[in-house]
Amino acid sequence: MFSCSEKGLRTSKGGDIHYGDRLRLSLPSEIKTFFPLYNDDIDSHRLLCNIFEPLFDLEDSSDQVVPRLAERFEWRNDLVIRIYLRKGVLFGSDPCFGSESNEMTAEDVKATLELACSSSLLNQSSNGLIGKIKGSKDYFDGRTSYVSGIKIL
Repeated sequence: MFSCSEKGLRTSKGGDIHYGDRLRLSLPSEIKTFFPLYNDDIDSHRLLCNIFEPLFDLEDSSDQVVPRLAERFEWRNDLVIRIYLRKGVLFGSDPCFGSESNEMTAEDVKATLELACSSSLLNQSSNGLIGKIKGSKDYFDGRTSYVSGIKIL
């Protein structure tokens, strides 16, 4: 799941809140996509990591898994992880969300994980999840309409 959020208001040097400027980057090659699951090249990946926020990340200094869009997580046993989502994480407003709220929900996370397990042409990331989540291979192969190991509680 990817999204953008703020920990607090960001201010410019002069103290006024400022949004909507431009970011210019010098990159070694053309960016092929801004859709995280369709990304299959390192230069696009480097850019997307600075735009979208994941559920978890690895802390550089310790290689510990740290929550980002997740508030916290618990391993229930060696095979089950329960993820608690941060409240107040907002997507940019867009009619594609189909509701008045643009706050991240468990349904959003489930839909994103299922897309990441799918054989959709928009998904270049399935190899990272297929076989690692219960039911992901059946879903990828079209034998089921959902990934049995992804549940909303």
